[in-house]
Amino acid sequence: MNMTKCLCLAALLALTAGAFPFNIHAGKLTSLQRTTDAQDFVDIMEALKTNDLTPAETIPDYMRKNVPPEGGTVYVILTVSVEEGRSISIADYILSADGTECPCRGLAPQKVDFFDPRCFKLNGPVTAKLLFQCPENAENCDLLPAPGFPLASVKDLVLFKKAEPEPAPEAAPAEEASPAEAAGADTPAAEEAKPAEEAKPAPAKPAAKPEAKPAAKPPAKADAKPAPAKADAKPAPAKPAEEAKPAPKPAEPAKPAPKPKQEEDSWF
Repeated sequence: MNMTKCLCLAALLALTAGAFPFNIHAGKLTSLQRTTDAQDFVDIMEALKTNDLTPAETIPDYMRKNVPPEGGTVYVILTVSVEEGRSISIADYILSADGTECPCRGLAPQKVDFFDPRCFKLNGPVTAKLLFQCPENAENCDLLPAPGFPLASVKDLVLFKKAEPEPAPEAAPAEEASPAEAAGADTPAAEEAKPAEEAKPAPAKPAAKPEAKPAAKPPAKADAKPAPAKADAKPAPAKPAEEAKPAPKPAEPAKPAPKPKQEEDSWF
């Protein structure tokens, strides 16, 4: 009879589950956190050296160890508000992430910043954290009861959404031709729209006449008179070095050679 009541309660909770918070057997599932950050755990070997199996709210640093998620996985932390008179255990649920079943790796009160393997069960009223480890590429997960536990499940929890590719920009619609253009109005746009074969060739412009080059000036004549000098222009004095030297005098005729004295003596 009690088993039948539990099954009915589980079915009712599954039907009434919606957006956060979700109703579960211990109270309410209030949030889900997916993280790649390392989490602090109690080093159980150091804790056992104290011969104390009771979970603690504070522990010294030497009893802590910082554990990152294994390669290709992420941590998923579920927060549960446990109601008075109810409890939650590390063995109550498993997380099914895209078909991969992931057991609970840790349980701790929300006010504690580490997970203690000695903490197996928490009684309400308390806010508890359940730690799971699942594949990093899983997009959705289900919180399912562990085998043998008739508990309500929570389906289709979103772990993350893949970025959707941006749609390709739509091509701008062609501008509709105005009525004037449709009627074949003689506008530049209409002329451009006409096919090349329909466009009438523009009348050829007459070839530009070559510009007549001015006739070359005839060479100046030898007897052309120089332009008259300005009235106030003085003639440049002739340089003495450039004066013409007088022509050399013609050579005098050679005088006859004097007669020898013998002839003169013989004359007398």
